[in-house]
Amino acid sequence: MDSKELSVALQGLTTSVNTVGGDVTRLFEGLGDIKEKLASMGTRQSTMERDINDLMKVVRDGNGQPSMLHRLAQVEVTQKHYHDEIEELQGHFNSIATARVLSKGQIVSGVIGMAITALLAAASLIVSLFQ
Repeated sequence: MDSKELSVALQGLTTSVNTVGGDVTRLFEGLGDIKEKLASMGTRQSTMERDINDLMKVVRDGNGQPSMLHRLAQVEVTQKHYHDEIEELQGHFNSIATARVLSKGQIVSGVIGMAITALLAAASLIVSLFQ
């Protein structure tokens, strides 16, 4: 190989090495960015984990007040109590409505009975007057 060909080959090799060097540099820069982003994600994960643990403590143990689970259980018991009372009241209202219907029927029967009694009394009075 002559010196001219060797020079061209070396120049091509130098260009390739420079290109590879640039690629490696960019790769390391990219790795630095990835490391920074991973560190940021780790920090956010720690913060989120701490917040979730705080929320779990409030839900499970409470924060100076009864826990959310305890309070929810109390709401369920109270709701059941109110539901039972409403059903009892509904039964009373149905009884009152039934009694009201019976009372109307009894009044109508009484009035009809009185009317019949008055007619019979009037008929017997008329019969006794004509005798």
